[in-house]
Amino acid sequence: MISISLKGIPEFQKFVKEFTVKKQEALIKVFTIAGIKLEGDIKQSVSLSARTGIGPRGGKLYEPSSAGEPPRLRTGNLRASIGYEVSKPMLGKEITLKIGAIRGGGEVKYAEALELGTSKMSARPFLQPMVNKYMHELTERIKNIFKTK
Repeated sequence: MISISLKGIPEFQKFVKEFTVKKQEALIKVFTIAGIKLEGDIKQSVSLSARTGIGPRGGKLYEPSSAGEPPRLRTGNLRASIGYEVSKPMLGKEITLKIGAIRGGGEVKYAEALELGTSKMSARPFLQPMVNKYMHELTERIKNIFKTK
């Protein structure tokens, strides 16, 4: 799971004290839109099927993703667990967007191993590349709320 907050964006740390109800509501909306977009993009990135055909004994053949690629779809559990959560704190408190394998009662146990890799498997990142891709747009939307240049 990855968390995004104003504390994580250095150029906005000074604005955390400038929260008003209106700005906080606007930030919650921006973080929610980001969560929706990120969830869709992440699910899209893990949608390529690993199933390649039928084996010699009638079983399914699978081709796993290569190192550095998002994981390929096999059971659909990882994709189904991907979601986002936006905190709705009291005024002046930090708003946080959490994105990752968080739906369905908890994180899919192997999600972190796929994202970061293990001693026996190279990483198959599916969260961080999408977050990195979207950070510029998110930063621009936050700048518009605080009217910074």
